[in-house]
Amino acid sequence: MIKNNKGFTLVELMVVLLIIAILIAVAVPVFLGVRNRGYDNAIKQALTNAGRAAAGSFAAEGSWPATTTAMSAEENAYTYAASAVQGTASNQEGTLGYTTSGSTMTLTGISRSGVTYTTSGTAVGGLSRSW
Repeated sequence: MIKNNKGFTLVELMVVLLIIAILIAVAVPVFLGVRNRGYDNAIKQALTNAGRAAAGSFAAEGSWPATTTAMSAEENAYTYAASAVQGTASNQEGTLGYTTSGSTMTLTGISRSGVTYTTSGTAVGGLSRSW
């Protein structure tokens, strides 16, 4: 009598599932790490752009943007809202905020991954990054 077995045994299917599970266990953390680095780089770039816009405003007008409307006009990728000397804004990259105190402006960004970055500038010079 000739047996003609077609298909896979249960053990073979379990081995395949185990291999797939191992590949997923390795790939998911790598993907999440890349995504978080992307979020962090996006907020760093947003801080740089906002700082350059504010520095341009200072060079042109002799003072930092004093209101959220002025800051929004300088860096229009974000819409700032809050009091006249402090503002926060959000978009898909994260949250960006600023404060002014005399001759110093401080920009703070929180990326979607939860990491906070800060940069500040003074009226006598350019922006100095501290991240």
